Amino acid sequence: MIQRFSLFLVLGLALCVSTLWAKPRTEQQARLIAEQYTTQHFSRSDLAALRSATTPLLTLVSAPAADAGEGSVRHQTTAPVVQTLASAYYVYNIGSKRGYVMISGDDLLPEVIAYADEGAFIPDEKQPEHIASFLAQVRAALHALVERGKPVVKPRTSQLRPDGVAPLLGDIQWGQGYPFNALCPSKEDGRAVVGCVATALSQILRYHQWPNQGEGICSYTEKDGTTHRVDFSQYVYDWAHMPAQPDPNFPTQDVISALSTLCYHVGVISQMQYSAQGSGTFSQYPKEGLQKYLKYKKGIRLLSRMNYTIEDWMDIIATELNEGRPIYYAGASSTVGHAFVCDGYKQDGYFHINLGWDGMADGYFLLYAINPDMLGTGGGTSYDGFNNYQEIMVGIEPDRDGSSKPAGGESISAHYLEVSCEDNATIKLQNVVLELTSALRYKTKFCLSITPSEEGAQTYYGALSDEQELANFNYYVYVLKQLHNISSVNLPDLGLPTRSASYVVSLAYEGNDGKMIPVQHYNGGISEVLVTFDAEGKASYELRNLEPQLALTDVLDPDLRGYSKSSLTLGIDNLSKEEYYSTWTCYFEDMKGDLTPIGSLSALMSAQKQQQVPLKISKLPLPAGTKGNIILKGTYLDEAGFDSDYSLRSSQRLEVLPSQRSISAATLKCLARRSLRGAIEYTPGMTSMDFEITNQGDQTRSYVVLDWALLQLANGGTYLRSKGQNLFKDLEAHGSVQYSIDPSLWESMIEGKKYSLLVRLSDVVEDDGQFYYGERESQLILPIVTVDQLSPAIDEEHYVSLEKEFENPYILSAQIAAPGMIRIYGWQPSSISHEGGVYKIYGAVDKGRTAIIGAFTSLVFDDEMEAKEIVEADFSHASPDLEHVSLCRSKIRGQAMTEMLQSLPDRSATTRGTIALIDTSRPDLEGNVCTAEQVKIAARRGWTVTDQSGNAYLAVDDPTSQDDWMLYPIPVRDQLTVVGLPTASPVTLYTLQGERLLQAVTPVSGQLQISLAHLPSGTYILTTVLGSRRVVVAH
Repeated sequence: MIQRFSLFLVLGLALCVSTLWAKPRTEQQARLIAEQYTTQHFSRSDLAALRSATTPLLTLVSAPAADAGEGSVRHQTTAPVVQTLASAYYVYNIGSKRGYVMISGDDLLPEVIAYADEGAFIPDEKQPEHIASFLAQVRAALHALVERGKPVVKPRTSQLRPDGVAPLLGDIQWGQGYPFNALCPSKEDGRAVVGCVATALSQILRYHQWPNQGEGICSYTEKDGTTHRVDFSQYVYDWAHMPAQPDPNFPTQDVISALSTLCYHVGVISQMQYSAQGSGTFSQYPKEGLQKYLKYKKGIRLLSRMNYTIEDWMDIIATELNEGRPIYYAGASSTVGHAFVCDGYKQDGYFHINLGWDGMADGYFLLYAINPDMLGTGGGTSYDGFNNYQEIMVGIEPDRDGSSKPAGGESISAHYLEVSCEDNATIKLQNVVLELTSALRYKTKFCLSITPSEEGAQTYYGALSDEQELANFNYYVYVLKQLHNISSVNLPDLGLPTRSASYVVSLAYEGNDGKMIPVQHYNGGISEVLVTFDAEGKASYELRNLEPQLALTDVLDPDLRGYSKSSLTLGIDNLSKEEYYSTWTCYFEDMKGDLTPIGSLSALMSAQKQQQVPLKISKLPLPAGTKGNIILKGTYLDEAGFDSDYSLRSSQRLEVLPSQRSISAATLKCLARRSLRGAIEYTPGMTSMDFEITNQGDQTRSYVVLDWALLQLANGGTYLRSKGQNLFKDLEAHGSVQYSIDPSLWESMIEGKKYSLLVRLSDVVEDDGQFYYGERESQLILPIVTVDQLSPAIDEEHYVSLEKEFENPYILSAQIAAPGMIRIYGWQPSSISHEGGVYKIYGAVDKGRTAIIGAFTSLVFDDEMEAKEIVEADFSHASPDLEHVSLCRSKIRGQAMTEMLQSLPDRSATTRGTIALIDTSRPDLEGNVCTAEQVKIAARRGWTVTDQSGNAYLAVDDPTSQDDWMLYPIPVRDQLTVVGLPTASPVTLYTLQGERLLQAVTPVSGQLQISLAHLPSGTYILTTVLGSRRVVVAH
């Protein structure tokens, strides 16, 4: 494992699992393809020998169903039989350890996904956990490829040789355990493993069998205080006793000493943080250590995938292999990682991968399957792929005579660049956000670079800044004075025109040889600005926001099951002109606005394309019947170099279905007092914050454990201030218990600081009298607000939920009986007023969900405000005492209007309620459409539909909702024209209260003209045989 860049497992392992396969292959079809493969890859004599042997030519050893779950493919104890379900892939062992071939389970994918020329594939039921997990990642990777619904096309690279490159490591197959880790330190959890970074690089060093002896002294201290010190000049590496495949059961002492010395030394130059569970480090450490201590060439480069297109990336890899240099490869997911070796390829575009697991899973894979154009990985922490922070180390070769020179310079990426040209002649740097990606530290000087936009034009440079030292893992922001002053550039001084001209402006830095190097473009960022001068000499330039241009447009194949295994696929559109990488936490937003985390996702997305990202959920922590939407929350680097939050929200309403199997789940509910905006209220001296734990399952739970932590947010970090734990035993089926946290035991809250309470409920696993954490059951993250006096208890069971159409904020006000009795989601209250016993709450509302929680009798959105853009409203959980609602100037129509009226509390047996849906004073702002039939729906539930003044009306139809007849103009000043009605059909005009004003008959021509000059301005209803329409008279 490597830190930050935790592992790039999906490098080309494009296998998949999917519930919808466009054209699934049967086992018979897959076997035929496998037979064709053996015919092409083995000679006639070899084939004859294989067919005459006692072991079958092809043995199917793995065919996980396409709907196999999160992590395990261990569903067979013998060779699998043909399945009725579509398979993700088929793996056939060839003869006895003569290799294997993997055939894809869908014809949208290449037939052969991966293969090996020797050895055998480990059957599903015998796979170690890391291999099973690896293959789960692989299946998730191909899931997205199949969901695209289009045949996969390989990216083009010009560097592949016709005869390929045989695996450079040959039969070297090393791992992280014994005997390689014999010199690694012992930790509390046992002997530490080598670490995948050290294993990958040790295999590359074994390939070169260099050096004979190192130089210099390297020392460091781990975070736990363990110290390491190696004087490399005192060791001679015994390459003769480093076998390619050592026997872990019977290694000689010479072999143990030779292998463990090399692996430990590589770990030391990597400043490895050791652990028995997984040792990790950053790739920048060994890159420098190889050159400083182990005599490798000083031109080694560490390249970041986010600075290249997929085609350029593949060209670099192929060129490096052509030169006989194995490649160190690394990447990260949100949970776990890996580093390994790419050491060869075949002319068909399959790359050979040595995973550093003692030969397990090594083979040829399609490298392009992990590229941003095609890979959308996701599905929770078990499925979120390894596409973040991909990097390769190239140029790893011995410096045998010590004459090598450093590379031209290190890699510096620009995430953001902003310039100005206020005087229409001088270009000035306003801001830049830089990151050093390839080294631990680097000193250089910066300047502006100016390039005329014509192809092949010369680049001009401004004056160099003072020397600046950059360090890795930091962002450098010009506007925050984290970089030295960079001089402006006057174009006329350079002899450059400022009329009818354009220039590409960027930043450059001085390399080791004195040459200027342009900053690298970071995908999704801004590294250059086009400055254009018109014929008059006026400068213009675009300043683009860095917030991701993404949209969550589709939720495909949702199968959400209460407290059970669930899945869905999200369609995410990248609207920008560049490929973009992002990771998200996925939430289910219910109708109250409560957010429940259900998994994590990551995807590398092509420019201006939709990526379909699968999400697999081991246990959805929601009850059946819950309705709501999906929200993705992520961060991006803003113009000031800070992580800023953004979110994507689906418009599609989802509902959790009942489980199809027995439920085992426990849930948390907060009983503490909540503020208007939902935070837990805290007052000095209080002794109890209450929570309810409920067993939702059908059987008694032996143990569940509750952990809580008081967190303080300060200086961009999160700090633990207090914590506690409680173990619950024998929690009865469908039973509940309460638990109280005592805030009086906390340290004093600092005024003005932000606090939150994290409460987590987990399963407990008992093993031989010892207790261990099992699966997380439920979690709440609740902000805390300090108040002088606690608010009244809120009726959390009753609420009204609204959906708004546009992003721009607008103002709403609600009339309620007691403001302390409600809380609000999706609303930023700014003030509360009280008049005549009615409270009004004012605040800004954005697009999406607004929920008003509590029991109230009246809910009015102020008609003095502009159009509200409310498109849906749900009253199914409103208090039965609700008797008046005003939603004028909204856009509720069609099925949304029907569902809203059906959701109103039933008042048919009590005093009728009123719901105002039309503002006759501002018909230009009114977008509601309520038909006569829908008015009847409200009436059946004991509600009267009215205008803003309380006048009952029959119906308000949308003039644009029907195409068979029409009336114009709207609004009407003097004369109304009606066309498209049948001849001799009656036409009647009513007031909104149902009073008939006039009646006419359609003439033979089909065009009826009615004078309305005598009527006062207002809204009326015109009824015909084809329906009713709203008529607005405005004199």
